[in-house]
Amino acid sequence: MTGSFPETIRPTAGARYRFTRHSALEASYSYSLYHFVAQPSGQSALAGYNRADLVSFNYVAYLPVKARVQPFLTIGLGTNRFSGPSKASAVEDGYIKADNGWQFAWNYGGGADIVFQRHFAVRMELRDNVTGQPSILPGTSHNLVASLGVVFRFK
Repeated sequence: MTGSFPETIRPTAGARYRFTRHSALEASYSYSLYHFVAQPSGQSALAGYNRADLVSFNYVAYLPVKARVQPFLTIGLGTNRFSGPSKASAVEDGYIKADNGWQFAWNYGGGADIVFQRHFAVRMELRDNVTGQPSILPGTSHNLVASLGVVFRFK
């Protein structure tokens, strides 16, 4: 059995509240595709999970720089779920359930906001999302995500 995250675009939405010049709290949700394949001995491959949902709550520390580029580090906790269609062949054959359930996850990373105007910035970021594998697979999953996004500021 194998599981992997494909190299593709992943929609993410979040909100960050800066309560001091250098500290912020963040809540985010992301959805990504996930390829899970089970291949019983002597049989053809069976499809399983096809998505992963991740909810995270992070602390963000902005480095003390007075410039348009505002670098930051982040670390947080959250929860992750692997799921797929109830008609997937691995589900129908009884190898997995259609939903793995929510499990503990954490992440860490860093990035920078590039401020163009008072209410508009671009964010570049690199995070490693760490969680358990779907229950049938042993070990830990590292989902390294490089991202680029738009920031709207309300202040």
